[in-house]
Amino acid sequence: MSDAIRVEQAGGVARVTLATGPGNPLTLEALQELRRVVIHLGDQPPDLVVLRADGDDFSVGLPTHRSAPVYGAFEPLVAQRDAFRAQEVILRLRGAIDGWGRLPCPVVASVRGRCLGAGLALALAADFRVCADDAELGVPDVDHGIISGLGTLSRLAVMLGTARTMTAVLTQERWTGAEAQRMGLAARSCPAADVEAATEVLVGELLHLPAQARQQGLITLRTLQDSLLRTTLEAETQASARTWIAGDWLQHLA
Repeated sequence: MSDAIRVEQAGGVARVTLATGPGNPLTLEALQELRRVVIHLGDQPPDLVVLRADGDDFSVGLPTHRSAPVYGAFEPLVAQRDAFRAQEVILRLRGAIDGWGRLPCPVVASVRGRCLGAGLALALAADFRVCADDAELGVPDVDHGIISGLGTLSRLAVMLGTARTMTAVLTQERWTGAEAQRMGLAARSCPAADVEAATEVLVGELLHLPAQARQQGLITLRTLQDSLLRTTLEAETQASARTWIAGDWLQHLA
């Protein structure tokens, strides 16, 4: 594995750590490595996965400078107005996010600091989130001229409802971790210094359950969630492609 994504396995738990630099942006390299990691874990499933991050932030999402390689995949498509190719790129990138919800084991995201845009998509792809009370969750993508297409809008809509999500996304609303717990986005919230310990408590509770019942309950509830997500993700992919080829992000991220 690369230095950007570290994987440690012990006691049946795989701990996947984002370490992509200040803010832990989801660079093209990080997204590609996350996709490789989740495929590897799917081949040899642990009992449980923890998604976490080095530093003060879980992830600020996609880089905010247009020279980043992840934008290089889209820039030629603006002049070509190639929405079909844009959708192909989006789906390939989203493999780094969607795969976590397909692992045959619970996935817990441990969130401190900023958890924004594509970073929020990654946290929402987990089954459980443990958030610092003062963590910051939101979707700044629209303000940058894009809908990333990585599933943030769809997962928020399934969890919160369309009206609540529309208000949050189009008014650039952000939530603390404590608010996220009250809304049902987070399973637990606690002081930032206690996030790691609170995550381990939840991990212990999940591992204590009989393995077969835990897995079947997980599969049942994920199936219900996936049935709600399927159509929404398709619509988000198409809408996202239109924003990428429109090219407004070229100015907003200049």
